[in-house]
Amino acid sequence: MALHSALKDELACLEQVVALLKKEQEVLASARIDQLSDITNNKTRLVAELENFSAVRLALMQTHNIPDDGSAIAGWLATHAPSSLDLWKTLIDLARQAAAYNRSNGQLLSGREEANRNLMRILLAEQDAETGYSADGRISHSSTRRPLDRA
Repeated sequence: MALHSALKDELACLEQVVALLKKEQEVLASARIDQLSDITNNKTRLVAELENFSAVRLALMQTHNIPDDGSAIAGWLATHAPSSLDLWKTLIDLARQAAAYNRSNGQLLSGREEANRNLMRILLAEQDAETGYSADGRISHSSTRRPLDRA
């Protein structure tokens, strides 16, 4: 059956997406930021493939007058294509897992961005503060800065 095949194709692609999201999470957690570019490119490609597989499945469902609703699909499959029901359930579970990874990765990325902003704020504040010592040994802050190329 074409719908069974479409579900298998969509599931295989979704498994690749979840594996990539898991790798992305590991990269973000360990701050191996240099690897994010390749992951992003692969994720973009895989998500486009997944959308194509989903479109094929949706078109096949429409030919059988199956509403695009999870429980309606499960009910139809249970009655008309029971061998595909487990594929559908696995697909739904994996889609939830992908969404969870995506949310978590977004939070990790936001945390990294916030840490970088704070670090830049600290570095810029230190650069502008030009701290020094006066003749009596006290810390002094100069508000004017002398260019290094002038005496």
